[in-house]
Amino acid sequence: MMTRWYPARLERTAPDEIVVSFRDLPECLTSGVDEPDALAEAQDALEEAVAGRIADGDPLPAPSAPQAGERLIAVAVPAPASTIAVPLTGV
Repeated sequence: MMTRWYPARLERTAPDEIVVSFRDLPECLTSGVDEPDALAEAQDALEEAVAGRIADGDPLPAPSAPQAGERLIAVAVPAPASTIAVPLTGV
């Protein structure tokens, strides 16, 4: 596994709601009541969005460079096949 860091936009939409969106994964949208909650929800939503793309065989975009005000959220993704070490036995 390897880690990718996707930029997330946090936007307060109400006194008790912060909406989090990801430019690179438009289907990934979540919210929380405050910043710590929104960031925790963002981590979970990002993991689910990545897992869904992998399960569906859809491409996983490389993370964009963060823009001003965005936060980076980490997610574990499978390493490319060319970097997976497979031990050879009985050769």
